[in-house]
Amino acid sequence: MKTILLATDLSANSDRALERSLKIAKEDSYLLHILYVVTDIENTKKYYNKIKNYINNYKNIDSLNIIIDVVQSDKPYLKIPEFALEIKAEIIIMGMHKRAKFSDLFLGTTIERVLVNGSTPILMVKNKPTSSYKKILCGIDFAPASKKAFRTAINIAPKGAFEIIHTYINMPTYPNLQLINTMSKYKMNKEERMKAMDDFIEEEQKYFEENFNSEKLEISYEFINADPYYALIQESEKREVDLICVGAYADPSEKIGAVADSIIADPPCDVLISGAER
Repeated sequence: MKTILLATDLSANSDRALERSLKIAKEDSYLLHILYVVTDIENTKKYYNKIKNYINNYKNIDSLNIIIDVVQSDKPYLKIPEFALEIKAEIIIMGMHKRAKFSDLFLGTTIERVLVNGSTPILMVKNKPTSSYKKILCGIDFAPASKKAFRTAINIAPKGAFEIIHTYINMPTYPNLQLINTMSKYKMNKEERMKAMDDFIEEEQKYFEENFNSEKLEISYEFINADPYYALIQESEKREVDLICVGAYADPSEKIGAVADSIIADPPCDVLISGAER
């Protein structure tokens, strides 16, 4: 059975992540693990019962396969990705918390650290779920991380409409040779971009047809000459999407790229973000 993992801190805003987890589990027949990491092993039973009572408040969950896991660790940002690998979770679902003035709060550390310390994609839930994801905006740079994010989005929202944007910036003249070399590594001309997109869509359509009872994945794409972060934000608002999916980085030597970091800091909607196998 396919598995998803909800990593919760039982805070006031964590109910949205729980609701989204239950919805995904119900619609796509996932086994749902709910993980809470405690620092004191003596409180394990207390938090287990708290989570159990919490989920019992929701309707129509009797048919779901749910396992509650309360584990001890002083470093949840390491334990969460480790546990996800152990149970072979397809995705880690986490709630969004408001970023405060300092960076040592939940959003600034736990989600980002889980991302950089693991390879399992993360779904960061901002909005209260009202339905399954219907419009998904995907930033694709053809690097392994963005491809993995897109594939994961297909798996949790197979009935959604996928809108791909690939951004590019015409090469400027910089005196910094190192910057030029870095940019050139990922630069494509028009024909190369089109070929890469055609190959990518063909591969994903084939995967979709082999794994879901539908003939075609609903998918469209657009090439945009713009900064990738601002393009994603502007297009998400213009198209009124309910999920953005992006790769955490283009270069595997990076821990987390600037685009992903900015979107995590202030997402316009729910965000699915993934690294890749290093």
